[in-house]
Amino acid sequence: MKHRRFSEVIAVAIISCFYGEYSNAATAQDRYPVPQISQEEAFASLIEGDSNNVVGRLEAARILVRQRVKFVENLMAVLNSTNSDFVKLDAAIVLGEYRATEAVPFLVGHLQLDDPRWHGGFAHVATTPLPEYLALIDDPVRRAVEKIGMPAIPVLLERIMRTDGALSPLNVNDIRNLPALVDRLSKHSEAVCSFLWQKCSNDEQVLLTDYQESSQKTNEVQNMVIQLLNRVIGGPPIYELDRFGSFILRDETKWFMKQPQTRINLARLNRLLLEDAFRDELWRNQTTKCVAICVTIEGPEVTKFRLQALLQKANDHDTKERIQYAVDTLEFLMTEN
Repeated sequence: MKHRRFSEVIAVAIISCFYGEYSNAATAQDRYPVPQISQEEAFASLIEGDSNNVVGRLEAARILVRQRVKFVENLMAVLNSTNSDFVKLDAAIVLGEYRATEAVPFLVGHLQLDDPRWHGGFAHVATTPLPEYLALIDDPVRRAVEKIGMPAIPVLLERIMRTDGALSPLNVNDIRNLPALVDRLSKHSEAVCSFLWQKCSNDEQVLLTDYQESSQKTNEVQNMVIQLLNRVIGGPPIYELDRFGSFILRDETKWFMKQPQTRINLARLNRLLLEDAFRDELWRNQTTKCVAICVTIEGPEVTKFRLQALLQKANDHDTKERIQYAVDTLEFLMTEN
């Protein structure tokens, strides 16, 4: 089925180039009208055409460029559509194979699609070498950005500077699945959920218990949950073996557990622990992934130089905090490697 879905997303994007339609996706702006001529015909005109017909050969080249532009624009539209995450991941794979530099902002903006689901660690559990296509399933958006390479560096650094650091309060964009989160909290059958439940007031407990997905109180519940989690992140250490021992903790989380328990490190650790415990309900902070991609493209020394230069130029406290988090993340990555 995966192969069929992969071929479908390519087919739909190609069809969109000629018919200008895509189900559940905003059609890319028609800035470059695409003549009704196949890619094969245009290529044949370019290679096999009359050597004296310069105008015709240039027009064939323009057609190929316009078709590529249209194709890439339709794939970018898929990323911003209401299609399933799997279809979006397939589109990301194609954009990476196309080395579509114009798609970098879209790809970097959707790095969270790589967060753990079945596709998020598939290659790591395989007992035999994976075919090239299946290997792409492991972090496909990250791999696409890495394939594009150097043109992605400015966009990655920009995201590092504007992505909320571990000390920044959670907001609505950090909630991945509110109904599932509320359900776990209201049942409070797990140790970590029981811990959070006890942090709630009586009114907050009632709000969680009575919540229904279609309720008009969704915003109220969402804001309450965010405030609860932020209180916990900014509070005392939350790690206890009985509370988090049943969850798979990231290497990054384990690394911060070994660091001096300063106020900053403690808040980072608390947030990482919550992200690990609620991996399907909360989006993970993408700073680590951005730094890791920079390291893959340019190497650790150049990445360190760039981050330190940004840190020196930063004027406000929040930006410095975000960049410092990236610097510390780089140290973690180098320790692991």
